[in-house]
This record gives sequence, C-alpha cells and structure tokens, in this order.
Amino acid sequence: MMHGDPTYAVVILLVMLAGISLAGLRAMRGGRGKSSEDYFFGGHSLGWPGLAGSLFVTLLWCGLCIGVVTGLGSDRLAWSVLAISLAAGLLVLGRIVGPQYLSHKSNTLPEFLGGTDSDAGARPIVSGGLLALTVLVRIPLSIVIGVRLMHAVFGWDFMTSALLLIAVPGLFVVAGGFSSMVAVHEAAAVATALGFGIGALTGSAGFSLEVAGALGVQGVPWFMLLGGMLTLALWLTCVDQGIVQRTLASRGPDLFRRGAIAASAAVLVATGTAIVSFLVREPVANSATLQPYLSPLVGAGIVAAGIAALSMQFMSAATLTTFDMPWWTREPGDDATRVLMGRLATTVVVLVSIVVASFLLVLGDGVIVWLLALYGVLAGPVAGVAAVRYFWMRVHGRAIVSTLLLMWVLGLIALIVRPAMMTDPASLIWSVTVLVAASVVVLIGATRILSPHVPAVPVTFEKRVGAPKV
Repeated sequence: MMHGDPTYAVVILLVMLAGISLAGLRAMRGGRGKSSEDYFFGGHSLGWPGLAGSLFVTLLWCGLCIGVVTGLGSDRLAWSVLAISLAAGLLVLGRIVGPQYLSHKSNTLPEFLGGTDSDAGARPIVSGGLLALTVLVRIPLSIVIGVRLMHAVFGWDFMTSALLLIAVPGLFVVAGGFSSMVAVHEAAAVATALGFGIGALTGSAGFSLEVAGALGVQGVPWFMLLGGMLTLALWLTCVDQGIVQRTLASRGPDLFRRGAIAASAAVLVATGTAIVSFLVREPVANSATLQPYLSPLVGAGIVAAGIAALSMQFMSAATLTTFDMPWWTREPGDDATRVLMGRLATTVVVLVSIVVASFLLVLGDGVIVWLLALYGVLAGPVAGVAAVRYFWMRVHGRAIVSTLLLMWVLGLIALIVRPAMMTDPASLIWSVTVLVAASVVVLIGATRILSPHVPAVPVTFEKRVGAPKV
C-alpha cells in the first residue's frame, strides 16, 4: 500500500464514483432503456465523441491488464508495440470491420459469424463460447487486477473492492442498459485521462501494479511478440461483442469511423505517455510531499477504467444471452419481455461474477496466468473464424461449428498436456498464433467441402442498409 493520508485517497475515490454515478443516473432520465432498441443499443444515437470515449477507456483497461499479466513492467518497446497494435486495430475497425457490422445489421457477433438463416445453428455455439470467455475469464481477470490495484492504492480488503467493482457497473447496466453504460464510459474516460495525465507528468503512480506469477515477455523474439500483440489487437478492437454493440449503436458509418479514429489517437497518446511513465520500476524522482496526493488520482483513474470495462462485459453477456441462446431464440411476445430478459441475464451474470471472483481471490495471483492461457485458447479460434468471415462472406455455419469445437478441444488438450504454456510466454504466444492460423485453414477447407459451389461475396466497405435491426 502506498504511503499517505488514507482518508484523502478514499475521498478521491468517492468523488470519482459520484461522478460516474451521476452520469449513469442522468442517462436514465426520460424513460431511456424501456424499449429493446434503447436498452441494448441506446436507440442507435451514439455520436462519435461518446464512441471515442467508450472505446478509449475500455481498450486502455484491456491494455493495462495485458501489460500487468504479461509482466511488461518497464519494457517501453513492448508497451509501444501494444499501443500501436491497438491503435492500428481501431483504424481497421473504422475502415473495414465496422462498416460490415453496420451493413449486415446483426445484433450480435455470433449472428454475424453465423451468416445466413440456414446457418443459424452456429449462433448458440459461438455465443456459448463467448459467454464462457466473458463470464469465466474476462470478467474475473478484470476483477482480480482491479482488486489488487485498489488494495495497493487505497488499502481496501479484497472482498470489499471486488463488490464495489462489480456492483457499480452492474447496477447501471441492469437499470439503464446501453445508454447508462455509455454515460459511465464517458465519465470514466475523463477520470482515466486525468489520472493517466498526472501519471505522465509526475513519472510515477507511487505504487506497483505487478502481480506474483505474472508472465514475463523479456527474451521473447520480437517477431513473436509482434504477432501476439497484433492477434490481441484484432480481438480487442474488432472481434468482440462489445465492439459490435457500439458499432450498431452509432448514428452512421461516417460518425462511427470518426469515433474510431479519435479513439485510436487517444490510445496512442495515453499508452505512449502515461502508462509507460507510471509503470516503470525505477520512476523518475518525484517530490515526496506531492506523490501521496497525486497517486490516488492516478489510482482512481485506473479504477474508473476497470468499472467501464466491466460494465461493457456485463452488457455484452446480457445481449448474447438474450439474442443467441437456444432457449431464448424464439421471438419474445413483446418488446418489454426482451428487455426483461436482458435485465435478468445481467443480474445473473453479476451474481455469478461475485461467486467466481470470491473463488479466484482465494486462489491468489497465480490464477491470473491460467486465466490468460484460457483466454488465448477460447479467443484464438473465434478470432480466426472472424478474420475469414470479414473477407469471405459466405462461410458455412456447420463449418464454423466444426472449426470452433475442434480448435477449442485441441487448445484445451494442449493446455493440459503442455502446462509450460502457463509460465512460458513464448510458448503461449506461439500456441495461440497456431490456433488462429489453424482455424482459418480448417474453416476455409470445411466450407469448401460442405458448400463447394457457394462463391465468396465481395466485401463492401461503404454499404449501410437501413438501421440495425433489433
């Protein structure tokens, strides 16, 4: 825990939470969130500043988590590669991937990957994998890192910190849906930018974000590190239900592209200055008098980013459950029923997150590397399938199911047979890269076998057909 007045640190945290809460409550005024269009997609009224702020704060948190669990520490080159990869991924999102989501008008990523109605059987399989990834890996990983951070900065015990991180975003997602979530993101983006800016100016946060048992990337060949970062960037910026939802919520392709470009620039600036500055092991000497007052501001900014990321993950899980799971694929009787389904699904995800987080906190920091390895096993094949889908529109649904199931099984077997993947970053990066490449090859081959006469459909980047359906 850092040195300084604990009361001052708690006051800073409470001010940040109050600002986020006011933003979320303000977004719920006027009955927003009562219809399914409002609850899941914010009425398709998201402008480019809100989109940029949302993408910025959630991706910055993802980048921070990656840096912590891979032990980047003071490796400025690795941080730079990560920042550039995320920024490039956002540009690909704005120019290539986002317009496809808008023109296809799919409510979820599994629906987009599933293709035609005859191939809809792929949806529950893909959705089940994404739900498992979100609820069992991504949310717990965010909670564990956020809890360690809050303990280091504010001295709070692990369970209190976990409940705060889960309850605040969960409350606004359940009550207000997408609009409240974006409002929380906008407020969190301001707090995060302020915190990272202070970190950049002072050169240190006054505390360490490193965790025991983290993977170390030192010594990993540069080409392997670059490939791993690019794969992560593809997943985080393009192949994610949260990305699909925010794309569909935008007002149009031009505003969406502008927001993606703005977020790309913001990620480059923030990651290239603030994160690199305050995560160094031997920071620039700072005033012993000022540091205890500046560090809580940095910590509050990072906690705000964690809350924003968790709110998006809760919203994504609720949307996948409502639209794609087989017991709910029948059209609800009315719009209110769909909204109720979303709220119930979010509530269940929040409760499950509390249970999973409690279990993982008991296991300690060593569980982080297991979560990271499981992340790669589940996300790698989906990223490969999505890459094919972006450039070859007529992918066969049964081929998608076969590819994902095969790659997931092989990945889990490799995880069990080769536990070195847990501790050897080069082995983990190589394994995930192989999973992605193998998924591409298997999917193309399976589609050609199952549907040999179906031609590829040219990708139209500028097409937008009507408003996204709900």
